[in-house]
Amino acid sequence: MKSILEYMYCQRVRMKNDRMKNYKELCELSELAEKNKQNLKVRLNDEEQILFEKYLDCTNELSSLECGNEFLTGFRLGGRMIMEIIFGADESELHD
Repeated sequence: MKSILEYMYCQRVRMKNDRMKNYKELCELSELAEKNKQNLKVRLNDEEQILFEKYLDCTNELSSLECGNEFLTGFRLGGRMIMEIIFGADESELHD
């Protein structure tokens, strides 16, 4: 069974976050990436397009795994900080 953090990251537990709509830079970069992807696909032959799609699938999967790991790491760090606030610092637990 996955942890609540993994479910939250996979958006099975919804947290309202409408601030993404306000990130103009993120939207512009996303549009530029999609435009460049489409321009590149037009220039590739069928075999190159298949290879390019496989490359995109791999990089998307890698990015997803990295983001998930960072998400969990951040929450765990936050939990450790809360435990330190409540129980005080334990030097042996602070070094991995």
